Amino acid sequence: MSHNDTWDPKPGTGYEYMGELDRIIPTNVPGIQIGSLFPKLAQQADKFSIIRSMTHGNDGHETAAYLMQTGHKPGGRLAYPAWARSSPSSRRTSTKG
Repeated sequence: MSHNDTWDPKPGTGYEYMGELDRIIPTNVPGIQIGSLFPKLAQQADKFSIIRSMTHGNDGHETAAYLMQTGHKPGGRLAYPAWARSSPSSRRTSTKG
């Protein structure tokens, strides 16, 4: 499975490019489409982000994959911030006394 089958489909390219997974479905966000393997995620697309423009300067596939998944260069210090934080609006406070 590749990014074209899942998060970055290419509408209109046909079977020659997309293979058997050439079906694309709309999400609940106007203008965003994903591969047909994720109908439940398509219903919740307003709750996550899809980054389709990430790049790096490393030509080594394994080293680059490690960098993108961890935020660290192998044996090095933090290169990209690999973290997630909930937004203050998503935190709930108790209303019980």
